[in-house]
Amino acid sequence: MLEDEQLNRYCGCRRGPQAWVDQMVAEANRRGGLDNITAIVIRIDSVESDTGEHPVMPAAVSQRS
Repeated sequence: MLEDEQLNRYCGCRRGPQAWVDQMVAEANRRGGLDNITAIVIRIDSVESDTGEHPVMPAAVSQRS
């Protein structure tokens, strides 16, 4: 019931994850939510770079040796 732009706007406020979910569900209901409404917000505070994974280079970027 909500577009990506609207989701970004809700998640951009400083009120926190619970407020984000409350606002998203209220807005989806206001728009006539056609079914049960579920919202999950995951906040990642940091990412460890020592995972052993290597970044994937986009196809448009080539490396010269």
